[in-house]
Amino acid sequence: MCGDGSAVIELRTMLLDLNFNIMMRMVAGKKYYGEEVDGLEESRRFKNMMQEFSECTRVTNLGDLFPILQCVDYDGFKNRMTQLGKRMDAFWQGLIDEHRVDKDRNTMVSHLLALQESEPEYYTDEIIKGIILMMLVAGTKTSAMSLEWAFSNMLNNPHVLKKGMGEVDTQVGQDRLLDEPDFSNLHYIQCIIYENLRLCPPAPLLVPHVASERCSLGGYDVPSGAMVLVNAWSIHRNPDVWEDPLSCKPERFQNGRGDSYKLMPFGLGRRGCPGEAMALRVINLVMGQLLQCFEFTTVDGKEIDMTETAATLMVKITPLELILSISSKMEDFLQYSLLGGVFLLLVIVLQHARKHRLKLPPSPPARLILGHLPLLKQPKAIHRTLHDISQKYGPIVTLKFGFRTVIIVASPEAVEECFTKNDIILANRPPFLNGKVLNYNFTTLAAAPYGDHWRNLRRLTAIEVFSATRLNAFASIRREEVKNLLRRIHKMCGDGSAVIELRTMLLDLNFNIMMRMVAGKKYYGEEVDGLEESRRFKNMMQEFSECTRVTNLGDLFPILQCVDYDGFKNRMGKRMDAFWQGLIDEHRVDKDRNTMVSHLLALQESEPEYYTDEIIKGIILMMLVAGTKTSAMSLEWAFSNMLNNPHVLKKRMGELMPFGLGRRGCPGEAMALRVINLVMGQLLQCFEFTTVDGKEIDMTETAATLMVKITPLELMCKARPNTHNLLA
Repeated sequence: MCGDGSAVIELRTMLLDLNFNIMMRMVAGKKYYGEEVDGLEESRRFKNMMQEFSECTRVTNLGDLFPILQCVDYDGFKNRMTQLGKRMDAFWQGLIDEHRVDKDRNTMVSHLLALQESEPEYYTDEIIKGIILMMLVAGTKTSAMSLEWAFSNMLNNPHVLKKGMGEVDTQVGQDRLLDEPDFSNLHYIQCIIYENLRLCPPAPLLVPHVASERCSLGGYDVPSGAMVLVNAWSIHRNPDVWEDPLSCKPERFQNGRGDSYKLMPFGLGRRGCPGEAMALRVINLVMGQLLQCFEFTTVDGKEIDMTETAATLMVKITPLELILSISSKMEDFLQYSLLGGVFLLLVIVLQHARKHRLKLPPSPPARLILGHLPLLKQPKAIHRTLHDISQKYGPIVTLKFGFRTVIIVASPEAVEECFTKNDIILANRPPFLNGKVLNYNFTTLAAAPYGDHWRNLRRLTAIEVFSATRLNAFASIRREEVKNLLRRIHKMCGDGSAVIELRTMLLDLNFNIMMRMVAGKKYYGEEVDGLEESRRFKNMMQEFSECTRVTNLGDLFPILQCVDYDGFKNRMGKRMDAFWQGLIDEHRVDKDRNTMVSHLLALQESEPEYYTDEIIKGIILMMLVAGTKTSAMSLEWAFSNMLNNPHVLKKRMGELMPFGLGRRGCPGEAMALRVINLVMGQLLQCFEFTTVDGKEIDMTETAATLMVKITPLELMCKARPNTHNLLA
């Protein structure tokens, strides 16, 4: 794209393609995005499926807030979700069955199928499909968004961009491409990533917890069944916790990440994100290699818009576009959760408890029946609205979303109390419609209630999915997909600079990484694994994303739960289930694949009662939901912050509570950090970045549960001198 000059590029799409390819190559050895996809039709199916999934997860199911509405599918939301679930299940089952036939593949599915042979009761097809979904959902979009935010921040802070590129030059040089073993020497890059996760956490509101019994929090009573919602975004910007919290200052993390109750991008406790390590690897690799190979500037010198959408994920409203050119130093040288939409944002709380019996936290005036839902109709992002409420009423606040009690937590002290003394009590998730229809009747890691089943899922994902050994086994997939992204950007730059939009590229990247891990499939970009399959996957994930953004009235008004008044409940479930089942069945036929599905199916043979097809499909969903969009958003925010703080970017080229806490903290934190580190590091290694037209990048986010920039990051990108050799 760059050629021998510069080009304007839009990063988001490329980053999304990258992450999907990384994940699907890890999972199933498939590539569905970009060039050389594994089957055009299969790639099309996958893309459509993931697009539909994304759309569904952005929709709030009112039945989750009003249980009275759960019996009435008044807008067809339940039906749409159910149909999508079946398609996804069939797709994942196809991957698994394919791996059963070809057992020699080195994918996550192959590994899980091997475990299935010895422990069939644990590694069922359902468990494997659940792992696939978990990896895709959690490990693609979030990483892409993180990278987009990162470049947006760097372009708005050129000193940060320059410093980051300087660190890459000093520690890695120009003779080879930055790789994962370099992470330990890139201290400033780590600081930039943590600072970006602080400023732009992929999920500004952590995935909600539910109290399994009555407990106390900050001197107040939390009734049994109440949902607890942690506003990480508010804590990350609390002046009592952080000095000068609104400024991009990576140097604040020079002595390490610090107190986990202050920085929580991946959640905390037992339900924290299990894929954190992988996400950080991808983000580090992509960012590092981009900085190594290219030079970045903003389009027309304008500051990048940092406004985020009003969604559960923190997504830039305007995809990042930047001028990118081959670096002058590397010219001859050349990759929680969340399962939920707005209704997951709403987080936290219980069955009705009468105020005269419980000492509930303070609460703003509420409306009859609707409670505090009208407060969320403001144009600003929900986490900002909740932050304003906390500023007025205190760090622990009671809200009513329909008939559901919600406890808002916005102080490190209260968070620590949640995930230490009350960690087991708060280890449950709200029984939302999303968990029933799309998460195999609450059997996936993200949606399962705390108990023996959830502990087994946590164990197997920690050992078989997100362990250091498993992550290292799929390192080549991350390297390949990040290098594909670098080559794509390098082509856009030509012999000069180009304006690129990062978000789409980062999302594609994360989906490809996740699906290659899960099923050896690539659905985004070129060379996808079947156009029709890729189309189905993209449509499915898009619908899933849309569905999770829609509020299910049955979740708020229990009386409506028995009626699928909007068709929501049956919209996606069947299609998604059919897609995942198709992947699993495909792996059963081809058992030699080295994918996550193959591995889970192997485990299914030995422990069939544990590794059921439903468990496998749930793992697939978990990986996709938690490991794609969040990493992409983190990278987008990181670059946005660096571009708005050039001294950070400069230092980075010379040398974060984001994943949740406690038992339900993100199990994929290690993976997320690997992806983020790799992407950011290699981007900084290969390119020079500046804002378009010298303008500061807009940092406004959408009003959603994920912290998404309203304006996708656009930046000027220029390949560095030795980039061509690095990418050869």
